[in-house]
Amino acid sequence: MYIESVKYNTLEEFENNILKYPTSIKKNSLKKYFIYLKKILPIYEKLIWNKDYKKLVYKKNEITKLMKKYNYNDIIKSVALFYDVDIKKIGIIDVALYPISYGNNVNAYRIKNLETIGVLVNKKQNLRWLLSATILHEISHTFYFNSKIVKRDFNIKNKKKKLLLIEGFATSIGAGWGYKKLTGKLSNSKWYNNKQYDKFAKTIFIDVEYYLNKNRKLDKNLIKRVKSLL
Repeated sequence: MYIESVKYNTLEEFENNILKYPTSIKKNSLKKYFIYLKKILPIYEKLIWNKDYKKLVYKKNEITKLMKKYNYNDIIKSVALFYDVDIKKIGIIDVALYPISYGNNVNAYRIKNLETIGVLVNKKQNLRWLLSATILHEISHTFYFNSKIVKRDFNIKNKKKKLLLIEGFATSIGAGWGYKKLTGKLSNSKWYNNKQYDKFAKTIFIDVEYYLNKNRKLDKNLIKRVKSLL
């Protein structure tokens, strides 16, 4: 449902199409879900969406300009090559932006090929950092989970170590290598708002940067070195 929601412009259109699908959720439960959404939507539109939509579109256009300026597609291709993933088989990766009206925290998450990114619409924001540390970070996750090399050689049962590996690689690629590609320098700030992930990402960065800059694929040598640091 989360992935399908991006395809439609109205809640009614979304509901009508979802109800056509065979689902494990009972139809009555789905209908109740949409009843609640219809009650929430006018409130959300009044408090946030109607006020911030134009600002969000402006930020989106600025992000698009930066993507073109820095050949963002080539940056994405480099990450796909690193994970030995065929982009054609992955399909289109959608980046869905939503407005964050208050506060300073940017939330981002992904499901399959959909990356949902929060944008600070009422404050100045480093869009190069958003492109690398947030958007490229999430796109890197998509390639990671589609990589045969990862599935074959990064089979780690310990959940904490597994999560450290997942977030460490995405952070090193996005906030580290990606940001340096866009600005020519490394960021001195936190790369991830988690001390363990931040430290690990910075520790493996030299190797990650070398492989990406040399267009080398993730191999057993790098995997062995990274595993020894977990």
